[in-house]
Parts: sequence; structure tokens; C-alpha cells
Amino acid sequence: MIKPPHRGIFSLGSWLQIPSPDVAEILACQFDWIVIDLEHGAIDRRDLTDLARSVESRGSMPLARVMEANPSLVRQALDAGCYGAVLPHVESASEFTALASQVTWPPEGTRSIGFFRANGFGREFHQYAERLKRPYLVPMIESLGGLSAMEDIAMSGLADALLIGPYDLSAALGEVGAFDSPGFTEAEERLLRVCNKHAISAGIHIVEPTPESLRRRIDQGYKLIASGMDSVFLRQGAEAAGTQ
Repeated sequence: MIKPPHRGIFSLGSWLQIPSPDVAEILACQFDWIVIDLEHGAIDRRDLTDLARSVESRGSMPLARVMEANPSLVRQALDAGCYGAVLPHVESASEFTALASQVTWPPEGTRSIGFFRANGFGREFHQYAERLKRPYLVPMIESLGGLSAMEDIAMSGLADALLIGPYDLSAALGEVGAFDSPGFTEAEERLLRVCNKHAISAGIHIVEPTPESLRRRIDQGYKLIASGMDSVFLRQGAEAAGTQ
């Protein structure tokens, strides 16, 4: 049985944008979890079930980065077989806690109960209810509002990790892609302090990873690291193969 990462224990995942079960399976062989990207990837709800199935078949945990922090979208992803969700552009603790309640089964929450692919269309109803009565939830910190709210989000006890969306956050700070700028560095330090204080995992997406950048983030104290994505791996491989 696949178990979500423990808070504060290091785990390494990756990102999926291409709606191919084969690509999903290849990535899943290498990483602890895979984020299926419904926000920026070429993936729709119909694809999601097959992608989640492929990831899970290799012992990796499927997560969905939904289009927006909307409980209906999260519930659809959970029904399809994802173990939780990465939530973009979370701006307040109240927004996050309301969503968490709506995607958690009673008595802790109000998620609608039914038969669906994730519980074997009812065959594994009770096992699923015990295993995923509360999904794995990762709010993304991508804005000035998110930075201001992250302490309260962490205090809610409902977030398993806080994940920096590096490009959006750097844009909000006024320097797109400037990951070594003083503002971005300060935001990272704040997030690491908040996560350590509240015993949840600090996360970041290294979109174009190198061994050096991965080691740097580990040494900084990040525990939930998304390394690259399928489209970047494919581009980098093609560029390397085409080098004369």
C-alpha cells in the first residue's frame, strides 16, 4: 500500500504535463510521487484516471495540481485515484481550511461519499475510507498574499506541506525567475522557518534541476522537492542528443 510522505521526512517527486500513461509510468519508476499537472499541462479529467493508475502501478503516489484551489476539482481528482492535491495560488488560511473540510470525509469534513475508481467502485470502500479519509494537501505559496498567510495556513494543522511555486512567486516579488534575488531568498527562509516551527514539510519545485541545485535545496532543509518535469526532461534530452 502506498503511503503519503511523512511530514518532515525527505521525499523526492516530479511533475507530469504530458497526458501519456507511458510517460507517467516511466517517471513513477524514479520518484516517490508524481504531480499530475492540470493547471499548465495538456491534461484533462478524462486523462487523469489513466495517469493516476499508471503512477500508482509503480508504487509512486499520484497527486493532482488542480486548475485552481477549488474543492470540486480536488474531489474529482480524488475520485480518479489521486491521493491528494497541490493547490495553486492559495491566498488565505480561511480559503484553505474551507477547502480542506470539503474534500475530507465525515466526520472530520463534508466530502460527498460514493463509489468511484479510487475505491474500486465500491469493492474497496472501507479500506479506502480508512486510508484516505483525509487527503494529502499541499498549498502552493506563489504570491504576496500566500507569503502573508502561510503561518496561519501552517497553524491550521491541515496542510501536509507548503510548496513554493518558484516562477509565480518570483514574479510576485517583481523579478521573474530571479531565484537568487534577496527577496526570493528571504521568502524561502521564511517558509523554511514556518514549516520547521509547525512540523510540516517545506517544499519547492526545481523546474530545471541539476545535481547541484538539488543538493542545495536539500541542504537548505527542504523535505518535499519536485525535481523537474516530463516536458523539461524530454527537451533537455533532445538538446543533449542534438549537440554537435
